[in-house]
Amino acid sequence: MSSIVRMAVGDKIPDDPAANAAMHQGLLDILNAEAGRVGWSGISFDLYTSAKGWAAITAVPGEKPATLEDLRAFREWQKNRLDADNGDHTDQGRLI
Repeated sequence: MSSIVRMAVGDKIPDDPAANAAMHQGLLDILNAEAGRVGWSGISFDLYTSAKGWAAITAVPGEKPATLEDLRAFREWQKNRLDADNGDHTDQGRLI
């Protein structure tokens, strides 16, 4: 028997800040809806990435549906982790 263990979704990053937030919310809406469809209680973030004007979110099963604030907190945690590892995240894009 197989099951879904990870989901990813992405979209083009708009220039307008309000449209940028709406685009990220749309990605979360897709992930949260699919999580419910496959029987997950919610999502946790595995990776946020952006390159060449596109953003992508990868999620794994979580305890509750994710919000923009959850995504912002994850993105900050991810940046700090990359900094601690001396990673280069200069092309990680801007998040909402």
